[in-house]
Amino acid sequence: MNDVLARPPLTDASLPAFAGVALRPVVPRDILNLRGNADEPAFVDAVTSALGCPPPVTPNTWAAGEGLQLLWTGPDEWLAVVEPDGPAGRLEAVRGALGTTRAAVTALSAGYATLELTGERSRAVLARGTPLDLHVRQFGAGQCAQTRLGHGSVVLWAQDGVPTFRLMIRRSMAGYLRDWLAAVARRMESRDGAAATPPPPPVA
Repeated sequence: MNDVLARPPLTDASLPAFAGVALRPVVPRDILNLRGNADEPAFVDAVTSALGCPPPVTPNTWAAGEGLQLLWTGPDEWLAVVEPDGPAGRLEAVRGALGTTRAAVTALSAGYATLELTGERSRAVLARGTPLDLHVRQFGAGQCAQTRLGHGSVVLWAQDGVPTFRLMIRRSMAGYLRDWLAAVARRMESRDGAAATPPPPPVA
């Protein structure tokens, strides 16, 4: 039997750069979905031990762990996104720490792609396609949300005050999201504002 090699959904060495905004693909070492009860000390202790931070309980916020971000995505659900150079083996570490605790952890890396958008105009680019209020007072560093962007559904989080944003989307929509972001940035950069129109959604 031939081995199947996993390939990142976006292999571009570099993506188009525009005035005030830069876009690049990010390949997390791991993406994990966690389910559990944040009111149970055993669950909180296990997550803290394995990931380096307790699961955040404030809606739509994220916490920094050991080489990863832990995002609140629901009252009993979180996403752990491990940096490309972050520690390996987080899935096994979480499972081992949880033991018999009533909880669940699932690997999602194969099904998702991540992009990073940064620069002074990045908020304006994102605002063209999402109903979220992205003003810094409403969506600053440490905030996250699940939302629509263009014709896709994304997990969006603010990394810092530059600002820098990370966007996670299903693998099959990765190319569309890249092209949509590039088209909007290109249009904003154009002096006459009449440049590219965002691309249509991909045909299933």
